[in-house]
Amino acid sequence: MADLRHETTGSNRTAGTEPAGKKILIVVEDNERLSLMKTKLERVGYILTTASTAEQAAAYLGMRRFDLVVVEVTQEHQRDVIAVVSQIKMAMPANTPLLAIAAVTPGGRVHNGLLSVANLSILAPYHTVELIRAVERALAIR
Repeated sequence: MADLRHETTGSNRTAGTEPAGKKILIVVEDNERLSLMKTKLERVGYILTTASTAEQAAAYLGMRRFDLVVVEVTQEHQRDVIAVVSQIKMAMPANTPLLAIAAVTPGGRVHNGLLSVANLSILAPYHTVELIRAVERALAIR
């Protein structure tokens, strides 16, 4: 089983954000993309736990409470995005918001489907400012 100790705390703050102790679980299958997202959110000051699979995310969700779960599904897994996000959503407490990130498919079918499972969704690729704003909006849902 993968090591489940990936919690880190960022120390830099960006004007207009209120991360103060907010715990976020980020789930990204691609290690390079996971590292990039982690770096972006740590700079703002969020407390992060990372997972690279839905199963690993479910294990974390069974062990601790998070203020937000962020799931990014990579291009090669777009076909199964709803199933992956639904699996994570089922393991989450009902009051924890879910931000889903996915690329749009022809016709926008995946993105529209995400709206039915996630509280908020954004499209990849995204800029750092878009990610941080989406995180802030998702945290405000609570």
